[in-house]
Amino acid sequence: MRGRARLLIPVTLLGAAIILLLPINISPAVGGTSTGKITAVSTITIVADVVKNVGGDRVESLSIVPLGGDPHIFQPTPNDAELVEKADIVFYVGLGLEHWLTRLVENLRQDSPLVRLSDGLRFRIDERTGEPDPHVWMDPTYVIQWANRIADALSTIDPENYEYYHANAARYIAELEELDRWIQSSLETIPPQNRKLITSHDAFRYFGARYGFQIIGTVWGITTDEEPSAALISNLIEMIRRENVPTVFIETTINPQILRSVAEQAGVDVGGPLYGDSLGKPGSGADTYIGMMQANTQAIARGLAGGTKPIQDQTEARATTILDLLIHPTRFEFMRRALVVALIIGIVGGVVGSYAILRGWALLGDAVSHSVLPGVALAYILRLDLFLGALGAGLAAAIGIGVLERKTRIKRDAILGIIFTAAFALGIAMISAIRSVAVDLLHMLFGNILAVSLYDMLMTSIAGVLALAIIILLYRELMIYSFDPVLAHSFGLRATVLHYILMGLMTLAIVVALRSVGVVLVVAMLITPAATAYLISKRLNEMMAKAAIIGAISAVTGLYISYYLNIASGASMVLIAAIIFAATVVYKNLIIKMLISRERDRADTENKVSG
Repeated sequence: MRGRARLLIPVTLLGAAIILLLPINISPAVGGTSTGKITAVSTITIVADVVKNVGGDRVESLSIVPLGGDPHIFQPTPNDAELVEKADIVFYVGLGLEHWLTRLVENLRQDSPLVRLSDGLRFRIDERTGEPDPHVWMDPTYVIQWANRIADALSTIDPENYEYYHANAARYIAELEELDRWIQSSLETIPPQNRKLITSHDAFRYFGARYGFQIIGTVWGITTDEEPSAALISNLIEMIRRENVPTVFIETTINPQILRSVAEQAGVDVGGPLYGDSLGKPGSGADTYIGMMQANTQAIARGLAGGTKPIQDQTEARATTILDLLIHPTRFEFMRRALVVALIIGIVGGVVGSYAILRGWALLGDAVSHSVLPGVALAYILRLDLFLGALGAGLAAAIGIGVLERKTRIKRDAILGIIFTAAFALGIAMISAIRSVAVDLLHMLFGNILAVSLYDMLMTSIAGVLALAIIILLYRELMIYSFDPVLAHSFGLRATVLHYILMGLMTLAIVVALRSVGVVLVVAMLITPAATAYLISKRLNEMMAKAAIIGAISAVTGLYISYYLNIASGASMVLIAAIIFAATVVYKNLIIKMLISRERDRADTENKVSG
């Protein structure tokens, strides 16, 4: 038996070595050596299509950012690094578009050129940020210059086919010149007073300059990695009314919810979608650069050529008193919805957070809030409601934490750390796998209460009412359990059931606030108002009432401040809650010190008198 045991180890190692050395092929062949073609890698699909037209059948043209992907917030993967490593040449736009490219070019071979297509081009500077605007492809005359530069670059690494590349470039340039003339003639039907564009993000300035359009407003700037403020959206609505803009245009790579809400409030049509940063999918008619520009032109012509214009609002209210400051933002439907949701978030978060404070579950709330991300991603994949996906993932995480806590010897903080990081990492991995739609999922990290739809408001209200109803029905049982689970068990209460009910309530409260303040900030609205109330309360019902009031005040005040100061709404709500907490701590300490000081002074006085 011992001899067999001794043989088992080397035999196992030999078998493992053979398995590891077996030849497998899990990735597509990339590179000039496998196909006989030059492998040209471009950062975005638009550049890849131009390279394809110039390179013809001598070049394999690939794109790093996939169809429908947003290059402004794109996150490269190991496959992208491998793609760059095997590339014979890499083309990119520059002008700050591909800020993530520096992490990939380190893998580029020394003999593989890196070609920046913006070199030598006259580009515009964004007035808000002072940064260059990279969206030069919206003017075909810039792409004509790209074609010549691409032909020169391909000829440098493949001089034998110099004539071939330049002949393709000349043919393609002729098509681009024809496209330019076609766009101008197609847009002639739009009257001068309608030549005003409002789009999702600021990608059409070059188009406007070329074809006589004024870009009077956008939700996002030249990049999409920022949260629009309430002031920006309200100004956009007023501008649409003032300028009599008949149609606003959504884009394929950007969440359309905010602009749809703007159009609904302003009473105008939603046009598009326009293709800004990516080509369309095969069969969309916009799967080439020329097709993309034609699709954009047709959509703009349909939206602005005529039709009913909104009624111009001449009675713009001016905030002159404190009452006016409170009423002024409520003129907008998006602010009324946001205020309703803010109240629900503040009340539910404060009430449920009171239990979390008593049980010491602040870290648990953080773990559950980050654990909803894979559920959101899965719901997006399955085309289910994101609310249900977040709720399911949060409940699964809460149950998993409870089971591990009861069935293993691992301490709670370690379990929370494991669940927190694993679930959040899974969510990020799933988001990176769905690369063409990641923009919508990434906004879940930070939320956007200004994009709340009627459906969102309804779901938030239902979840909030459900959470409060459970608390009212089980108030006594949950109170006993929160103070002492052992005592609850001695009273004949099922402590385990109450444990999971309380965790479910926390999950429900987190999901209620998720779309408004996002995964990153949601736990603050759950814990901070309750912690503040804990400092100034002696009974649970008093603490819950004060926490609800503090939470509601924090949420509503933060929303108003974000409107007037033009800052992110979610962050503003959390900061107000933190300020109230800090003020309460200072106030309590000062009061206590003053009382102690007075008591000492009185005692000293009495001692002197009696002495």
